[in-house]
Amino acid sequence: MKLPERTKMFMRKAATFTALGVMLAGVNAAPVNAASSVSGSLGGFQCRGTIATYSDKAIANTSFARGNSVIKAEGRVYYWSGKKYYWKRSTVTVSCGTASAVAKKKRGGAEVVGGKGIHSVSFGAYSWGNVITTIGNLPSNPVSD
Repeated sequence: MKLPERTKMFMRKAATFTALGVMLAGVNAAPVNAASSVSGSLGGFQCRGTIATYSDKAIANTSFARGNSVIKAEGRVYYWSGKKYYWKRSTVTVSCGTASAVAKKKRGGAEVVGGKGIHSVSFGAYSWGNVITTIGNLPSNPVSD
């Protein structure tokens, strides 16, 4: 399916805002693991969710280039410290573009082992909800930190 030029413009802007959001979040190192992504269609428009882990955080992005929508990203970072696994989460909701949730580990010296993104978009009568991306190791019983 060929996308209209206006949709392509919104998608380019969403990608720019995603890159800007990642820079503003203080990401200045390469990801520890490659990013995991998922995409879908909502009312004929593309939506996308990604998760990436870094040495001290996990970043979940949910993108949808249409106004009058609700875009939600929840990022979870999983890490090992001492004898326990821990997890921390962050949730962001926006009305257009890209929601970027940055979940940072709380314990210095802890090793990030994985990440999980939970993505959802609502647009009029359409919804793309609770779509999950994962990367790395997701421990079975981590402690909320």
